[in-house]
Amino acid sequence: MGRGCCYTGQMPIRFIVLVVSVILGLSQASLVLAAVPTVDATTAAQTSGGNQASFNLTESVATTLFVHGSITDADGCEDVAVNGTVTGKFYRSNLGAADSCTNDNNDCYSLLNANCTKTGCAGPGDNIFNYECTADLQYYADSTTAGTHTATDWTAKVKATDQATNVGTLTDTIEMNTLIGLDVPANLSYGTINLDAVGSEQTYGITNSGNSGMDTNLKVDG
Repeated sequence: MGRGCCYTGQMPIRFIVLVVSVILGLSQASLVLAAVPTVDATTAAQTSGGNQASFNLTESVATTLFVHGSITDADGCEDVAVNGTVTGKFYRSNLGAADSCTNDNNDCYSLLNANCTKTGCAGPGDNIFNYECTADLQYYADSTTAGTHTATDWTAKVKATDQATNVGTLTDTIEMNTLIGLDVPANLSYGTINLDAVGSEQTYGITNSGNSGMDTNLKVDG
């Protein structure tokens, strides 16, 4: 009976130690992913790493927007840079849906994680890394320097999401400059026309290659 007594008396101590160890283990695991990432800086720009106050589109083709900055995560930079995502939206600032807008070449573009480069994350002991996201803006994206939307601008909103789905965000704004352009055929060919004869009617397309409406008068000499 004495041996049974002593053996029974040791069990609770081991059980308590085991429970404490499990609790500590769970506490440490919960702390690993507790920090919310912080977007420390974000800049929407015309060039990689740039800091322009306004954006210039290009006639008839898309122009690349660059959104860059830095992100901090107390759980380590890999929590977002490797195991999480960097995403966002670039949209005309007075849209009712704001960053929940549906992609539209006139006023709303997505910043996809696949189009965001992450650099400067040295490993588990490093908390900060840099990012740069790109999106191709169409030449007819809404101007905010002339026309209907002069009272507003464009907003770039960056979202850093870690592997525990904690989210940090930050925004920057930039003006979209007005682009005036017409795409007109270089030559109008009427073929061979005899003297005092009238050539056949020819049809040619003339395209607005910018983001501004215009009244157009055409004159053909020949």
